[in-house]
Amino acid sequence: MPSASHPGPGAELEIKLALPTSNPAGLARQLARLPALARRQPVHKQVDNIYYDTPGQALRAQRMALRLRRVGAGDAPQWLQTLKTSDSGDSALSLRGEWEVPVPGPALVQAALQAAPPWQKVDPDGAVFAALAPCFATDFERTAWTVRRRDGSAVEVALDMGQITCGQRSVPICELELELLAGPPAALFDLARQIAQHIAVLPLAASKAQRGHALRD
Repeated sequence: MPSASHPGPGAELEIKLALPTSNPAGLARQLARLPALARRQPVHKQVDNIYYDTPGQALRAQRMALRLRRVGAGDAPQWLQTLKTSDSGDSALSLRGEWEVPVPGPALVQAALQAAPPWQKVDPDGAVFAALAPCFATDFERTAWTVRRRDGSAVEVALDMGQITCGQRSVPICELELELLAGPPAALFDLARQIAQHIAVLPLAASKAQRGHALRD
């Protein structure tokens, strides 16, 4: 069983931080100058997501999120299908189940979902999958750094700037995600403290999916 101290297979442990600023365009430059990131090469990606649920919000009721993600632009983007389950916490630190697989194109793949144990419980007969429809989208530019240390820990620091849209409504995205790739969770807190010494941040409890549902409501 995954825990905050020992996240297991299919688990995602991360800290989400909101970035209150009047100059979001300068955030990437500020972050790049931080001691922990200054000598690390960032990776830039355009990330577009469509989130799915049933008309009755069956996945939301189970604290699940299902998205189809396009990474990159041009003629050969990468498509990823991701199912996430939420923890019961309400803090910036979250431990969530995550099952992500590449898919051929812009369509959900039922067989990939059936390989995730939580989906088998929610949709044993395929009725939920048949009722899925797009409900909102997120589009953002991601600038990411990977911080590896001598103790073997690795943390991805991702700056996301863009928007969540539902019909004609939208809200901005301006946040920092620190995801543990390897090593103890203490590496997350240590890096978050270093960042907070130089840049104003606030704990962010709500995920993009939760904010998307709130926008739809």
